[in-house]
Amino acid sequence: MSLVNTVAAGRLIARRAFLAGVMALAVGLAGCAAGTHSAEFAATWTEGLPADPAVRARAELVLHGNGSLDGTDGCNSISGSWSNAGTRITFSGIRHSALPCPSVSFWILGLATADVTGDTMEVMDSTGAKIGTLIRQ
Repeated sequence: MSLVNTVAAGRLIARRAFLAGVMALAVGLAGCAAGTHSAEFAATWTEGLPADPAVRARAELVLHGNGSLDGTDGCNSISGSWSNAGTRITFSGIRHSALPCPSVSFWILGLATADVTGDTMEVMDSTGAKIGTLIRQ
């Protein structure tokens, strides 16, 4: 085998090893991204009395034990999935209707993550800003 062929074979082996490592990392990260669906968070969470007296509807979010979610802002429906790492909940695949509803606060439609302490869920948008609070029922 010539030196050129030996170098080419070495590069091919290194390339295959690199790709195998990348694939293993991707599979591992996919498992982490999936997270868990802790039964302690599977519950109905509702908004307390809205801060604005003109808002008559209350947000509600139902986290199911299988990782799915559904809820409402008091007019529009919302669905998607959730997972948790400790007390941090991450929402994904969020879909919602977009009805023009008077006297409804639409904050829950912007949910991205939440932190749970006891029976209180502080909901944040994709920038990490707190957008609302839900209470376990």
